[in-house]
Amino acid sequence: MAIPINTVILNSLGDFVALHPDIKAVLGKDAGMLLGAPIAGPLVEETTKALGALLLFWLFHSEFDNVRDGFIFGALIDIGFNLQETPLYIARGFDSAGDIPLYHEIASRFAVFGFEGHALFTGMFGMGLGLARQTTRRWLRVAAPIGGWLLGFSAHFLTNITGLVIALVIYFQTGQPMVDTSATATIAPAVVTPFLNQWGQQTFTRLMTLFPFFLIAGVMLCQSGIWERNVIREQLADEQEPVITPDEYEAVKGDRLFRTRRIAGYTRRTSTAIVKAQDELAFRKWRLKQQEQDVDTDPLVAFWRDVLSHLRERKEAIAA
Repeated sequence: MAIPINTVILNSLGDFVALHPDIKAVLGKDAGMLLGAPIAGPLVEETTKALGALLLFWLFHSEFDNVRDGFIFGALIDIGFNLQETPLYIARGFDSAGDIPLYHEIASRFAVFGFEGHALFTGMFGMGLGLARQTTRRWLRVAAPIGGWLLGFSAHFLTNITGLVIALVIYFQTGQPMVDTSATATIAPAVVTPFLNQWGQQTFTRLMTLFPFFLIAGVMLCQSGIWERNVIREQLADEQEPVITPDEYEAVKGDRLFRTRRIAGYTRRTSTAIVKAQDELAFRKWRLKQQEQDVDTDPLVAFWRDVLSHLRERKEAIAA
C-alpha cells in the first residue's frame, strides 16, 4: 500500500530537484531522496500501517485490553513491514550500485534487537489504541490514538531526516555536497565490515537518537503492567473455588513485574491455562463494570468460569 504513494512523492520531488539544480549542488546526487524520505516515509507508511492496526483492533477487539496488547499488535505489523522492506532495499542497492548492502540493511533495520525503527513507530500507535481501550476517560479515548500516531510519526521523521541533516552539515562545513560513494563501489565492501560491528553502531546510534521515544514506551508499558495486576487483583477478589483458591489469590496479590505466577499441583501447561483463564475473566468483568452491565448474566464470564471448572476436573481425573 505504501510503495505506490511513496513512489509518486519521491518522483515528484525528484522532478522538483531537476528544475532547481541549486538544491542538487547543496545536497548532492540523492537530493530528491534526502528531501522525500522525511515526508514519504513517516506520513505514508505510518498511515498505512496504522490502518492495519485499526483493522486488528476491530477484528480482535476482545484481545485488545490495554497498552501492552496495543504495542504487541502494532509491533507485529511493523515486523511484517520490515521483513518486506529489508530485501527490497538490499535488491535496490545491488541494482543501483552493484554492491550488496546486506549487513548494513539488516543491521540498521533490526538494531536494538528489532525494537527500533518500524517496530517502535507503529508500536506507539498501538499503545495509543490500547490506552484508549484501557482508560475510562472519554477525552483520552479520542486523544490517545492520535497522540500515539503523532509519536510514531515523529520518531520516524527524526530517523529519516538524519541523512538530510548530515548532508546540510557537510555542505556548510566544506562548501561541497555529500560525496556519492556508490559511483566507486565494488562488489562486497558492504559485507566486509563485520556484521556485529555495524549492528552495534546502529544500535547505539538509534538508542541515542530515539531515546525519548524508548523512554515513553518503557514507562507506558510498565504502567500498563501495574494496571493489569490491579485489575486482576480487584476482579478476582470476590471469586470462589473452582475459579480461584485462597492460596492462588494470595499469589495474585503478590504478583510483581517479571514474575509470572504458577498454580501449584498442576502441570506447566494446565497451570498456564488456569492463569490465562483467570486473567481473561478479570478483564471481562472489569470491562462489563465500566459499561455498567450485569457481570453474572454475561455469557463470556460464565464461559471462563466453566473453563476453570473443567481445568480443575482434569487434575481430579489424573489424580483418580
